[in-house]
Amino acid sequence: MTKKKQSVNWEKLCGQLQQALAAEMKENQMLQEKLSAATLIALKNAGVIDYLEEKLAITMDMVDGNKSV
Repeated sequence: MTKKKQSVNWEKLCGQLQQALAAEMKENQMLQEKLSAATLIALKNAGVIDYLEEKLAITMDMVDGNKSV
């Protein structure tokens, strides 16, 4: 007995691969935009934290009497 090889519809397969690639590219772009937005928020928050830590250090020095007002 010999097995008959199944024929491949290359055009259909190429179309499916092209659609899958387009969907992945669109999702990748969306994720990249979300990452950029999250990075910007993180940088802003880091700046706020640095500012508050500096103000806290100054305040603690004033409370301890190490620096003049």
